[in-house]
Amino acid sequence: MSEKEEENFNSFLSDGLEAGGSDLEGYDEVVSGLAGGLYSELERLILAHGEGAVSGLMPLTVSVLETLEGVCAESRERGAEAALAREENERLLAQYERERGKRKRTEEVRAPSAPAPGWSEKLWLMYSRTRAP
Repeated sequence: MSEKEEENFNSFLSDGLEAGGSDLEGYDEVVSGLAGGLYSELERLILAHGEGAVSGLMPLTVSVLETLEGVCAESRERGAEAALAREENERLLAQYERERGKRKRTEEVRAPSAPAPGWSEKLWLMYSRTRAP
């Protein structure tokens, strides 16, 4: 693995851990770079030591890279779903606040703040308790 590829890989790992793995923009390029670097390194080993030197390593390497690519794609999908859920949550919260404000204004208009003339204190207390939020 070249120095630049190693730097990209370390950046990939540290950024993913710091951000909780939520920002995967550009990680496809990093995964492709890692695959290219690993391929070059395996090719060098084959030339130096023969195919037997990497026969067990090659399927594992391919599997790891495919899994990493799949995890990145799944994480992107979940991120998109989470963004949609946040937008829906904000919309519902705004709707709830509007409806709560309307209800409060309606109750303020309907509910007198003092007993009507002729009401006894006992009747006013009973009415007030039934109106309490």
